Amino acid sequence: MSGLRGSAAGIRSSQLMQQTSESGPEWGQDMCWTRSRAAQRGAASISSTTIGPSDLSMDRSDRHFTSDSGATVTLTARAFAKMAEFAAKRSQRETGGILIGHYSEDLTIARIEAASDEPPDSRAGRTWFVRGQVGLAEILQRAWREGRYYLGEWHSHPGASPAPSGPDLSAIAKMARHPTFICHRPILVIIGGNFHQQPLLSATLAAKTGVTTQLRAELYSNEHERLLR
Repeated sequence: MSGLRGSAAGIRSSQLMQQTSESGPEWGQDMCWTRSRAAQRGAASISSTTIGPSDLSMDRSDRHFTSDSGATVTLTARAFAKMAEFAAKRSQRETGGILIGHYSEDLTIARIEAASDEPPDSRAGRTWFVRGQVGLAEILQRAWREGRYYLGEWHSHPGASPAPSGPDLSAIAKMARHPTFICHRPILVIIGGNFHQQPLLSATLAAKTGVTTQLRAELYSNEHERLLR
């Protein structure tokens, strides 16, 4: 099966510090996400019923996304809940952050275990988000000591489809192609819909060539059982 990464296992030790100083469209630089006017108009078809904050802590199962080539991305329930919480706090505009986790030994599965809040130097509007970088080096240093690495980016589409826009795909592809970028198969997760009640998700994988693949959402009863349709 095709693996999820190229020659690197993610951001490690000296590589982490190297990325802090190198230029390029990577986590150490601002990342810009934006949607078209058509996508903004599509948001009107999704209701925005407000539910109390306690509902954000409801138990959710892990989410699994797969490609035809056999790559799998797992978004843990904990990471999913944090994304929904951060997005709900800023439901009138986009928000986002970075994804942290690890790979399986055979490199076919990426497991997203944490999603960061937006850095304080981020900028945002109703249909756009520029992810800043303040504090990310410290977050990733702690993650590295725990055996976890940078896996990609996430952002929100308030009240709208989680499908990536053209600019979203261009941004993640540009990141993957950059010669100094350590994570060769960055993942883009978008959370949309009603963040309080029924958040929607999409996951996209970018290859080093710049080709992007939107992954299928799947349901597993657990890691070892057959796929449930």
